[in-house]
Amino acid sequence: MRAWELYETGGGGDTGSGRKPIVSLRHINQLKRLKAARRADEEQRQRLWSLMYADPNTEQHSLDEREVELDGREQELRLRELQAEIGESIAKAEVSQQRKDDLYQMAMREIGRRRKKAGATSS
Repeated sequence: MRAWELYETGGGGDTGSGRKPIVSLRHINQLKRLKAARRADEEQRQRLWSLMYADPNTEQHSLDEREVELDGREQELRLRELQAEIGESIAKAEVSQQRKDDLYQMAMREIGRRRKKAGATSS
């Protein structure tokens, strides 16, 4: 019992003559706990309702958009890699063609030399 309760009740055990407190601290704390529990229940209920009544297409649509975006990036990356490989192959082919041309010219010069040599020895 608090001092003000003792004073207002008029002493010891005579509870009928004095004023009773409407709400004590114990009751206030109990009400706070009940309010917090109700708030938690309401939040849980709201989450459940949002899951139950949410438009499933919205979430699926956002996931699909993200997947399409990632697929597009992957395809773009593959395209860049293929372009790089094609560029390297073309460079190698050009070098090979250059090498073939060089070998052909060398062979033709050698044939020309041998013809000259053969023509000079036969005359």
